[in-house]
Amino acid sequence: MPLEHPIANNLFSEITDQEIAQIVADQLPQWKQACDNPSGDIVVIQQEVFWRSIDDAELLYAAIRYAGATGKTVMIAPKI
Repeated sequence: MPLEHPIANNLFSEITDQEIAQIVADQLPQWKQACDNPSGDIVVIQQEVFWRSIDDAELLYAAIRYAGATGKTVMIAPKI
């Protein structure tokens, strides 16, 4: 089932930081919590989590953009 958020409607449209924050809060609450935590500068995504569908790619875009907006560095860990 496709996600219903601005990115899914048009991958290349201009999405505001507020819309990105809402997408992350709704779809990736643990990611939001990690990015909002002031005790670290890096957040890590496991590679296999986001590579299954276009919806995953759209969420990856939102996750990375949110992390950048909160001043975090994103690292992608390879599958082990």
